[in-house]
Amino acid sequence: MKKLFYLLAASTMFLAACESEPSYKITGSAPEMADSTMIYLQKVVGRKLVKLDSAMVIKGAFSFCGRQDTAVHRYVTGKTEDKRYRTDFFLENGQIAMHLADESSVTGTPCNDAYHAFLTDYKTAKKEQQAIYATRPENDEQKAEMMTKLNATYAQMCEASYNHISLNVTNHVGAYLFPEYIDFLSHEQQKELLAKMPEEFKNNRQIAKIIQRVEILDKTAVGQPFTDFEMPDSNGKMAKVSDFVNKNKYTLVDFWASWCGPCCKAIPDLINLYNQYQGKGLEIVGVSLDQDVKAWKGAINRLNIPWPQMSDLKGWKSEGSKMYAVSTIPYTVLLDDEGKIVANNLTLEELKIYLEENLK
Repeated sequence: MKKLFYLLAASTMFLAACESEPSYKITGSAPEMADSTMIYLQKVVGRKLVKLDSAMVIKGAFSFCGRQDTAVHRYVTGKTEDKRYRTDFFLENGQIAMHLADESSVTGTPCNDAYHAFLTDYKTAKKEQQAIYATRPENDEQKAEMMTKLNATYAQMCEASYNHISLNVTNHVGAYLFPEYIDFLSHEQQKELLAKMPEEFKNNRQIAKIIQRVEILDKTAVGQPFTDFEMPDSNGKMAKVSDFVNKNKYTLVDFWASWCGPCCKAIPDLINLYNQYQGKGLEIVGVSLDQDVKAWKGAINRLNIPWPQMSDLKGWKSEGSKMYAVSTIPYTVLLDDEGKIVANNLTLEELKIYLEENLK
C-alpha cells in the first residue's frame, strides 16, 4: 500500500513539474489502438530508432511530458497486431497535439505547425502524382498528357519545398527540411538558402554536405567547361566523355541505373529523340550507377538502348556522379561541341524544345 502511495505521489510531483517549468506536453489520440497498447517516443541513431520514453493508450489517448531545451526531430511509434503506426515531429517545449493513425498529424507548437503546413502542401501534390502514375496511357497523346500532369505536380512539390524551407531557414524545421528535400531545389535556391541560414546550423553534417555539393555544382554550372571522367564501357573498354564531345554538336550525359524506375520509364521517349536528332549532331552517353554488371547490361538489352554506355559499377559512389554532385536520377548534363555545359537536368520536354531550336 505504501509503495502504491509513493508511486502516486511521485507521479503527481512529476506532472506538477511538467506544468510549472518550461516543458513540453504531448497530448495524443490513437483512435485505432486498444487500451494498454504501448506508444514510444524515439530518436534516430544511425539508421535505427532508439526508445526514449513510453506511454500507454487509455481510452484512445496517451501523453508524454518533459523538458526539451532545443527543438529536435523525433518519432512517436505504436503498433497493433496487424499494423504499425509512426509519425515524425519536433519535440520542443509547449503543448503538442498529436493524432496517431493512418493519417497522422502533429500541431500546437511553432516548429510543428510549420512542419505540418509543409507536409499538407507536399502530400497533396504527392498524392496527385501517385494517382497519375496509376493511370495507363494507351497512346502517344495520353502519354504526353500524363507527362504534362506529372511535370505540373513535380513543380508543385518543388514550390512547396522551396517556400516552406525559405520560411523556416532560420529555425530547426528549415534545417531539417533542407537536406531532406534538397532534390526539389535548384542550385540557385540552395545558394540563396545557405546564405540566409544561421552559422549554428551549418555545422550539421548534412548541411555541410550541401555546402560541399553547392561548391561542386558551381564548377559544373551552365556556362562552365565540363569535367571529364573515364570508366569502362559496356564492352569493358575504357572510355571518356571527351571521346564523344568533339565529335558531336551536342552530347547528353545521362546518369541512370537499371533499378531506377523513372529512368527506365523515360528511356523509350529518349530513344525517340535520339533517333530523331542523332543524324543532326546529337550523341547520348549513358553513365550507369549500377553495381551489378548483369543487371546493367541486361537493362541495356531489354530497353534496346542504342547509345554508348559506361559504368564503374560503384553505385552512388561512382566517380562521375561525385564530380557532378548527382544526388537523384535520372540526371542529365548537356554539353556543346566545345565541352561547355549548356543545360543541367532538363526534362524530356525541355530537351525536345532545346533540340528543336538548336539542331534544325
